[in-house]
Amino acid sequence: MPYKDIMYFSSETKKIIVHTRNGSDSFYGKLSELNLPDTEFVQIHKSFIINKQYVTRFKFDSVLLSNNEELPISRAYRKTVRENLMS
Repeated sequence: MPYKDIMYFSSETKKIIVHTRNGSDSFYGKLSELNLPDTEFVQIHKSFIINKQYVTRFKFDSVLLSNNEELPISRAYRKTVRENLMS
């Protein structure tokens, strides 16, 4: 699956869900085991890694994606997210 089609990854227990423009798919693993390019993806929460190209609005504690889903930014990742999305 091409990176450009992936909106974000979410994690539930030991399962990773890949959210795309056309639906979702899942597999077993940990977000920390994903080898993603830093230029396209940023971790915003222990349970979410987003594709920066789908961010339509960035707030202090959340991001809004182009599909109108709002995902939280945890306190631990706020500085990293701000640096990645503001540049």
